[in-house]
Amino acid sequence: MKGSRKGNRVFKEILLYLFFVLIFIPLALAQGNSSPHVYIQNGILYIDGVPQSFLYGAEIQYFRARGSCQKNIDPEITYTAWDELLNKAKEAGINTISFYIPWDWHEPVEGKFDFTGEYDGDGDGRPDYPARNLKHFFEMIKGKGFKVVIIRPGPYINAEWGPHFFGAVPEWLTANEEYQDTLMREENGEISISSMGDGEVKIHSYNHEKFLEKVKEWFRALYNNVLKDVIGEGAPLVFIQLDNETNYGWEEHALYRRDYSAHSIEAYRKFLEDKYKDIENLNQVYNTQYQSFSEVRPPSLFDLDWSLLPQIPIRHRDWIEFHDFYIEKYLSTLKNFWEEIDIKEGDVLFIRSEAYNTWGLGHIPGWNGLSSNNGILTAVNLYQKITESPYLLDFPMKPGHDIKWATEVNKLILGEKGWNYVTEMQTGWFWGDLSNSAREHIYVDGIGHGVKGFTFYYFHTGFNEGEASDCRELGLFWKGAPLNFNLQYITLTDSTGVKPWVCGESWSLIKYLGNYVLAPLGEDLIQSEEVENEVAILDYLPYHYSLEGIEISTHLSGALMGLLIAAGYNPRICLLDVASEDELNKYKVLFFHGLNYMKKKDMHKLLNYVKGGGILVNFLDLPSFDDNGNQDDSFSKILVDSSSGPVVMTKGKIQWSLNNSKGEFSYYPSRAWLNFYPLTTGGVYWGLNEDGEDTKGIVPFMWYIEESTGERYLLGYYKEYGKGRIYHIACNLHYLFNEGDYYNPRLGECLEGYYEVTKALLSDMELNRAIEVTSVNGYPGYHVLVWGRVIEDKDTVFIFVRNNSESGAKINVKIMAGALGLDKNKEYKVIDLMYKEENTPYYCYNTVVSNLSMDDKNEISFTVKVEAERATILVIQPVDVPVLGEKQIEKLIEQALQGDIQAIVQLGGLGKVETVEPLLSLLSKPDREIISETRRALIKLMDGIEDEMLKEIVNNAVIIYDLEASKEEKLNAIKQLVQIGDIRGVDALVGALREDDIDIKLTALWGLMKMGDIVVEPLQKYLDDPEISDDVKYLLSQISSTGGIDVEYAEFEVPEAAEDSFCFAPVEENISESPFWEL
Repeated sequence: MKGSRKGNRVFKEILLYLFFVLIFIPLALAQGNSSPHVYIQNGILYIDGVPQSFLYGAEIQYFRARGSCQKNIDPEITYTAWDELLNKAKEAGINTISFYIPWDWHEPVEGKFDFTGEYDGDGDGRPDYPARNLKHFFEMIKGKGFKVVIIRPGPYINAEWGPHFFGAVPEWLTANEEYQDTLMREENGEISISSMGDGEVKIHSYNHEKFLEKVKEWFRALYNNVLKDVIGEGAPLVFIQLDNETNYGWEEHALYRRDYSAHSIEAYRKFLEDKYKDIENLNQVYNTQYQSFSEVRPPSLFDLDWSLLPQIPIRHRDWIEFHDFYIEKYLSTLKNFWEEIDIKEGDVLFIRSEAYNTWGLGHIPGWNGLSSNNGILTAVNLYQKITESPYLLDFPMKPGHDIKWATEVNKLILGEKGWNYVTEMQTGWFWGDLSNSAREHIYVDGIGHGVKGFTFYYFHTGFNEGEASDCRELGLFWKGAPLNFNLQYITLTDSTGVKPWVCGESWSLIKYLGNYVLAPLGEDLIQSEEVENEVAILDYLPYHYSLEGIEISTHLSGALMGLLIAAGYNPRICLLDVASEDELNKYKVLFFHGLNYMKKKDMHKLLNYVKGGGILVNFLDLPSFDDNGNQDDSFSKILVDSSSGPVVMTKGKIQWSLNNSKGEFSYYPSRAWLNFYPLTTGGVYWGLNEDGEDTKGIVPFMWYIEESTGERYLLGYYKEYGKGRIYHIACNLHYLFNEGDYYNPRLGECLEGYYEVTKALLSDMELNRAIEVTSVNGYPGYHVLVWGRVIEDKDTVFIFVRNNSESGAKINVKIMAGALGLDKNKEYKVIDLMYKEENTPYYCYNTVVSNLSMDDKNEISFTVKVEAERATILVIQPVDVPVLGEKQIEKLIEQALQGDIQAIVQLGGLGKVETVEPLLSLLSKPDREIISETRRALIKLMDGIEDEMLKEIVNNAVIIYDLEASKEEKLNAIKQLVQIGDIRGVDALVGALREDDIDIKLTALWGLMKMGDIVVEPLQKYLDDPEISDDVKYLLSQISSTGGIDVEYAEFEVPEAAEDSFCFAPVEENISESPFWEL
């Protein structure tokens, strides 16, 4: 069977190769290109024919990182700030640079473009902003060796840029009398003004011809002055993002405040005409009597009369769908502009970026993947903590869901493997507290669910446009950026040598992830396939245009995915509206959030799936109308329908009994305000005839008892249908799994109870679990998520672990190793790639267990401990396969010798004995933190040292620097090192000269002198070391030049610079009492 799958894979790859060679390349040649500069094949990005590893990106906003909040500054101040920022990006392992290009920044006055930083708008003879020199910024990027650049030139970038926080269309355009007709309007005809920023945001109708003409001029100027020189073979420009988070103003009810301009209404009526063809078709659906489409009035927020369901909402669904259509048309136009200018697909890849946090009635209308119709890849922005709540995350399950969704959408363009990217991976927020633990969950979730790369946003703080005496007035206050602008960095002549950037809390995690996880393993990660069960969550495009469906598409599906993974089943996302029946039949179980309408073809598709033996789990409501409002009883005639619309759940109890399991748990109202759809009244469900007989053959299994009234409601039942089964659960209790309340102890009983219901529901569905959590601290736990990725034909499995609880967890994991391609004849090790000891900010590798073999069932089991609210990545590999190659270890040693503490910690975690000697040399450093972490690293390595003399040296060296060791123990350790007489102990003795205790200092000095000629060569390296004080240098030089000093007859001539040094002043007073003389 495995050989057959491999054969199928090879055959598919051959077909894809033939398609690429015979179709794609000839098409590129016909367009005048010798070969595409950039393309995606089999889920891998290629640049100039070279496959790329994981794209690890930083958003570096050159226009904000200008080194000062003043105008007319020396360009070198800006260029130094840029240089340092790019250097820090390199240090963090960043390989991709992303940035907005603000239109208003580069065209401050109509027709005056500045891409060289030379524009002098105030006429003082000096350039206003050297940071407008985009040409130089590109040169610096290329000079630093970055080969992947993502530009985001708008026209709208949002980005909290400018006074309105809705950049970057120039104010001169918005204020121009000739362009007032291009602005969005309220329903009353007045210009619509958003409350963003300073509350004066005016947005142009995206597809207005006059507005788009100015956009095209902006794109052409950018291309002619900058982009034409950074595109094509060997050039860094790889992606162009079209606009950014295109929306209608970031506020509640935005779709009903804009856009009612004449241009927009005309476009809306044309949209309806294309959809309904004839006005009578629209009248039948809307229950209206319009004579023509020109009479149709757009809906208003005040039209939302829920008593008229479902007719009235169809008008609203059309209004929401129109806004989505309007945005898609706009993005397609932007892409066409670039292609007219001469940037074609293949020169770059065009992407769009969406923020998938929708509230109210949709500030971003839907998230529908229509971009697949115009070849624009969908990227996502991930923000999981945007409030000041006390909880770890506000949306704990969103990252994985959003990434899986985008992958499925991009498959419509790219084929079976898909591709995805996160254009904004959260590092912090404007307020609140995003901890490194929270970041771990976000990043591990993204990597674990298959993202091919992401950009950290923001990577640094900086300034908005303008000038201020107090730089804080223009500051971008982003809590959590890995690099923060240093307000003390004022001029380059500052003798203190102040650096422009200061590392923030997130720096250590981001640097570690880049250098020690993604650099060595990124290629394996992007080639790996997620281990998923034969289970799918259905996404349904028409529900994206529903007021209720917005909540489904943004939060409920993510919550359900988290619940399923906690229960041990990793689902896929399936796009119901485009999936064929054959595709649905690949899954044993489909989960769906139903509303009261659905297209007829999709109703029948689902029912045929169940008839054929599939299992459908439907939450919320049942479809009883088609999408045109016509009644359709395809579902309701076989199932129990709701008696009303959604009802808010109050305090009460849930009882359940299913598959030989049963239970009861309490529910308390939370900020989530959960709903249910009543299936009963007075405890009797809507499926009985007048005589009280069950006419539908349903099996109830879950009930809700409201505490205040004692009313008992049926919440869940199932029914056999054809060869399959339908479960109907008429509530959204799983909403809690994607809310801050997921961490709320008060709701723990409810979360645990619903988790048990889900496990019981899936227990008899014959689903194979290749990766399974058998217990957490001895019992199952809904707060722990574990899933995996595997590389076909390679002995490597990645396991991703998220512990969302407030206590550490011992997690017992069982994997079907044979089914995942591991070799029964090999032994394996499990490495924790993100191990971190308590109360330290540093990460390292840690061997969880080694020498694992498969049992008779071809399974491997192991236990891993994950601290409270931590997330990590494990890798399972044969014991003889190193996680890091020799060159990577050499680089790590080099970084450690330069004082990189993270590298020191990592060397300790690697368990490589050959790193012991380089670590010993660090004990002479003056930095206490370096010495402390070096000591910890040496302790970890000690058990693996087979050289008994080296082991004894290490043992004594760590005692010298043990803060809890007594003075006598330290003195004895120094004596032992001297007696061993090995040069590998010299650095530990030199380091002891810095100790505060005079006896320890003098004893270490005696030891160096006693060792004689053997220390001469090792001590030479200290004589030019600026970190060594003059007095110590003098003594070392005496020892080094004479091959040892005769202690009895030594006469020291102390240099003037060292007269007050620690080595000499105390000696004169206490010399007779020192054990130095006894030795």
